[in-house]
Amino acid sequence: MKTCTTCATEYDDGAAACPSCGTTTFVPTDAGDVTAAHDELPPSPLGDAPAPAPPATTGPTGDERNWGMIGHLAAFAGFTAIPFAHVLGPLAVWLMKRDESEYVRRHALESLNFNISITIWAALAGLTLFIAIGIILLPLVLLFWFVVTIVAAIKASNGEEYRYPATFRWVS
Repeated sequence: MKTCTTCATEYDDGAAACPSCGTTTFVPTDAGDVTAAHDELPPSPLGDAPAPAPPATTGPTGDERNWGMIGHLAAFAGFTAIPFAHVLGPLAVWLMKRDESEYVRRHALESLNFNISITIWAALAGLTLFIAIGIILLPLVLLFWFVVTIVAAIKASNGEEYRYPATFRWVS
């Protein structure tokens, strides 16, 4: 009796293939190893095996994700007394890292463009203070700025792309 090395079924010594799985007969060698009795195995009933998948492209490194996140969070420098610090923070990250990493460049540039745009939106909302609607509009613009900046920072930290809504692409 022989034992199939594929499915462990026992079958007659004279059989050319395992009756259970169809594997060709394997002959034990002196060392107890098994070698194929024939040069080729029978063709697979499923046809040719699919080609192996190409290696997955790697995403941004941890350092790139951190700098992408910093590119967005640098806008919170606007909470300091420095005028236009919410624009200068992303600008500084973009200028420092634009040649080192495409990922960081895209995120810092997106943050820079958004913060330039939000300055314009906030100025327009501020002008509407004279007709009373600005009392509601200006805080909504600032809340919008705060929320989407946090969302963008989280996306950058996760290695994902993010495009701010209502953004003019001033700098490219």
